[in-house]
Amino acid sequence: MFRRNTNIELRGRGCSLGSAIVVTGSTLSHGGHNIAACYGGTPGSNGANTQCTSHAGVEQFGINLVDNATPNVGVDPICAAGAPCGNATATYGDFTYPGPSVHPDEFTFHSGDTVASSTVPPGAINSTVYTVSYLANIAGATPAGVYTTQLTYTATATF
Repeated sequence: MFRRNTNIELRGRGCSLGSAIVVTGSTLSHGGHNIAACYGGTPGSNGANTQCTSHAGVEQFGINLVDNATPNVGVDPICAAGAPCGNATATYGDFTYPGPSVHPDEFTFHSGDTVASSTVPPGAINSTVYTVSYLANIAGATPAGVYTTQLTYTATATF
């Protein structure tokens, strides 16, 4: 199992109609072999919300933006000055300030998904720091090699 965190800070001052962070990219790959993204019918997926929990020995790749116990990685979004704050969307942890997360320990990945957002018109949100946690598991038959991905997080403000 691979665990990694990345911090993203969204400063919502002036975006009076809200903001959103969208992830784009692809799952982990090596030499034409792709690790299955936690989405839809992925083994370990809970079906209803398309997330999956970590299963050793099953190919899985996913992210979320909340504090997890299994694996022990990530933190809930941090809001600098209290509400109004940004939130992790339903399939990426389902966190609304002040928390807690509705879906810890569940990961998903689908290019083009909104992973965090705020809608608090009128007015701006307070600075919110998100920690993106990555989950990657392999199966016994997964070809050996260096697996890579490139993900882009795009923040958009609505005025």
